[in-house]
Amino acid sequence: MTTNLYKYVIVTVLLVSQSAFGQGIQVDTLVLESSEKAEGFSGKTLKFPLVRAGNLALDSLISRDLVNRLTSNEDQNESLDSALIKWTSNGIVDLDFEVTYNNHGILSLNMGIEWCNAYCDYWREYFNYSTNSGKWLPIDEVIDISGELGLKIQRDKDSQYQYHIDELGKLLKEGEIGKEEHDEILERFVECDRNFMPESFSIQNDTLKIVETCWLHHSFKPLIPTIEMKYTFEEIQSYLKIRRLLSPD
Repeated sequence: MTTNLYKYVIVTVLLVSQSAFGQGIQVDTLVLESSEKAEGFSGKTLKFPLVRAGNLALDSLISRDLVNRLTSNEDQNESLDSALIKWTSNGIVDLDFEVTYNNHGILSLNMGIEWCNAYCDYWREYFNYSTNSGKWLPIDEVIDISGELGLKIQRDKDSQYQYHIDELGKLLKEGEIGKEEHDEILERFVECDRNFMPESFSIQNDTLKIVETCWLHHSFKPLIPTIEMKYTFEEIQSYLKIRRLLSPD
């Protein structure tokens, strides 16, 4: 199976070159077939971003980091395509990506991932890179979160968690959930709120979006909250460490 899939990937790369252009680098689409193990999902395509910066070393650095983060560094000794194929064959039934910023030496993209086994889960992961060095771009290299902005992010996050806690209380009051369920979910909300770190973020044309998902047991899936905080670059310009984000495209 792996050999056939590998051939399919190579052919797809040669024949399908869906690209994101602009003043930034080129991002092509690598298309794979969903795993035969994912029963009922055969024939569904998985789309993975291929960076084409015109520098093979930089392309390899970003691609290796993308795959390592997706696979939780499980297959670092494998080639990139082998590691990706191995990962997707373990129940990944849908994979897509969106480039939200590709300019001024910065690439920001996110990937939507669906995994199915006894049940299905869907989530998004966020990736930010310097296309000058090929290195991962953490949030504290984009904005200063050590002072007032960091406190504002914490307040905004607390406010959103409090909303979900209040909504949970309403469900208990209306009899939609029991006391035991309520207490279990509430404990998890409080834990997520307490342990929050502004690590997952997306750069868009004029906005920085910070995202966190507080995962619950799959039986509580409809109650899983996603915390999103958006700040325009103009609004937070005094905290920006990368001033060129204020420049027009």
